[in-house]
Order: sequence, then C-alpha cells, then structure tokens
Amino acid sequence: MNRFFLFALLLFLFSGCSRKVVQDPVEPAEVKVAVPAWYTGPTQESGKSFFGKGSADTMEEATKAALADMKKGMTEKILRAFKEKKRKFGRHLGKNEIESITKRLKRLKISDYEVTRSRCLPGGPCFVEVSVDRGIVARPYKKRVIRRLVPIEESWHAVSGSDILTRYRTAKKAKKKMIALLPEYLFASSIEPFGKSVRSRVEGGISYFARTERSLKKRLSFCVEPAETPALELFSEAVERVLRRENYPVLAWDEAKKDTICIQVEGKLYHDSRADTHLLRASIDLKLREPYKKVIEKRHYVVKGASSQSGIQALFRAKKALERSLATGFPLSE
Repeated sequence: MNRFFLFALLLFLFSGCSRKVVQDPVEPAEVKVAVPAWYTGPTQESGKSFFGKGSADTMEEATKAALADMKKGMTEKILRAFKEKKRKFGRHLGKNEIESITKRLKRLKISDYEVTRSRCLPGGPCFVEVSVDRGIVARPYKKRVIRRLVPIEESWHAVSGSDILTRYRTAKKAKKKMIALLPEYLFASSIEPFGKSVRSRVEGGISYFARTERSLKKRLSFCVEPAETPALELFSEAVERVLRRENYPVLAWDEAKKDTICIQVEGKLYHDSRADTHLLRASIDLKLREPYKKVIEKRHYVVKGASSQSGIQALFRAKKALERSLATGFPLSE
C-alpha cells in the first residue's frame, strides 16, 4: 500500500514538471504623440504678419514645411485682397493682371522670417510655426512704387507755369504712367496697405490727371499763321487739315485766344527736273507759340514730291507727304 502511494506521488510530480504553460502574447503599449495644442489649433491671423505651420522628422524639414504653408497662405490672402481692390480700378487694369500677380507670388522669396514656436518630441517628429512681418515682405515693392511715382509728380510740377500744350501733353503722359503704375501699387498694398499720403497720391492722382487732361483739352485750340508765300501756304493747309482731323479747334489768326497755340510755317523749297520728272524737296519748320510770345518748340520736317506732269503736281505731292508725317501724333508728339 505504501509502495503504491509512493509510486502514484512520483508519477504526479514528473507529469507536472513536463507540462508547458502557454501564455498569450503581450501587445506593445501604443505610443501616443503629444502634438502641441498651438499646432493643432487654427493658424494665427494678424494684420501685421503672415504665419505658417509644419511638421517633419527634423527641425530643418519642419521649418521648410512651415515656410511652404506660410507662402501658400500668403498667396491666398494677397490674391484675395488684390481682387477686392481690382473691383475699384478694374477699368484701368488688363485682363491678365491676376495671372501676372500669381506668377509674381510664385517667384516671391521669404528670407527674413522668424520661428515663433517649435517643439521636437523624443525620437520625432518636430513641430514648427514661422511668421514674417508684412512690412518686410512689402518693402521692396513699396520702394518701387515710390521710385516710379516721384518722377511723375516732379514732371507735372515742372510745367506748372508752362503753356497749355505743354501742360496738356504732360497731364496726358502722367495719367498714362499712373495707370501703368497701378498694378504694382495694388500688389504692394495687398501685402501691406500704404499710408494715407501715398494712397491719395496714387489713387487720387489717376483721377486728377484724367480730369486735368479733359479740362485742358477742352481749352486747347490752334491757329495757323499766314504763310509768307503761296507755295508755303499749301503746307500751312496741310497742318490745318491734320489738326481738324484730330478734332482740335482751329481758329483764324485774328480770333486767337490768350492760350491758343499758333503755328508758323516756314521753309525752303528745292525744285529739280530730270528726264521729264519733276522733283520737289521741301525743308519745313513748324514753330509753335502762344500769340505774340516766344517760340515754345520747333519741329523740322523734310518731305519730297515727284511728278512726270509738272512742278505744281510735285509740290502737291510734297504737301501730301507732310500730312502723312504729321499724322503720327502731331501736335502732341515731341
């Protein structure tokens, strides 16, 4: 009995030692990334700065991502502001201005940015927020606007006491240059608005020069003085014909007003006949002045006419040649 009990005990012990306990595999604990609250929140908005955020495995790459995000946001904000301003000045802008501004924004380089907030977690990733002052981005564009604006204003002040033709011509050019300046001005002010002084000089300048041009054109009139010879009188007729074709009032010499621009036609004619061909060469001077005052400016033209019929026919053809020469901008061209 005792032997049987001992044998059973040994058998139990040996079978217990050979049994393996199988346990379920332990899942590794999930590592939670503590993303900064400032990164998950909305990007900062400011009237003085642009902001951007980015994340990556390294601080350098995270900064690049933040800069790309900031440039994307800048582009959207600047384009939105430009479109709003375009509504006011649309009649002065071309159809492709938005496309031009978009291309300019793609070339925009951001250098003076600041890393406003950053955090790198153990083993990564890194989170970065960057910002750049609007004034710094706008500065080079604003300088270009001022550099173009000042000469326009100076040219206008320089002719304040001049004759009506000079002032009309200058006002016309100034309006054209102000309109050409407008896209640059709107782009710079979409980044950061100009101060009140510059705004009034540009935005008010366009309407001012447009009004001044219209006002001076209404007052502008011409007269063609009697020529010294019948032949030169033909060239005087050519001048008057061109003026009337451009819708300028042409007054008689004795009806000239105080600020009427009078045109005196002087010149020399050279006639030559060769092999039954009449050649006429005319050297014509047009002197522009206010009545009984000194000459404002002098224009010189050399025209020719040829005819197989007569010298008179060659003279008339030379007259037509002068009309064609005057058709390109006279009397506003300098």
